[in-house]
Amino acid sequence: MPSFDLHGFSRGLLNFGHRALEEGIFGGGAAVRPVEVQRLPPPQNEGEPGSGGELSMIITVFRQRTRSDAGAEYADLERRLLEAAREVPGFVSFKRFRAEDGENCAIVEFEDDEAHSRWVAHPLHREAMAAGRSSFFESYRISVARVLRVLQQEPEDHVRVFTEGSR
Repeated sequence: MPSFDLHGFSRGLLNFGHRALEEGIFGGGAAVRPVEVQRLPPPQNEGEPGSGGELSMIITVFRQRTRSDAGAEYADLERRLLEAAREVPGFVSFKRFRAEDGENCAIVEFEDDEAHSRWVAHPLHREAMAAGRSSFFESYRISVARVLRVLQQEPEDHVRVFTEGSR
């Protein structure tokens, strides 16, 4: 079976994306601002999560369908959960969206594995997980991922690309 260099492939796609932006391949040849890649300082203790410099952010994507009878009890629990999450050291952000088909999606960001683990172990969160399974959700799916790259556009007219080892 032939081997496949995923990292090389990803670099190729990233390079294509930069070239495409610079040459106006996307957007009908309209002028596009150049991409700025900024380098992060090197990690203080290479290989250790949270050692500084590397991207170690954890993102949880929580997709679920709420039962029609969940009502006020679920809304109250959700409010209390968000309040508790904001108190967890390393909590970054929470966003919730609802799709046209009724599925809910929450995106929760934590600074690192340790912050995410603190949230997973939080007593109210443990209680809510059990209640969700038994009383509130028709179905759910949780995906937890480490951030590899961040592309960010601010009011300035350029895009910054943050990758592991760059800032």
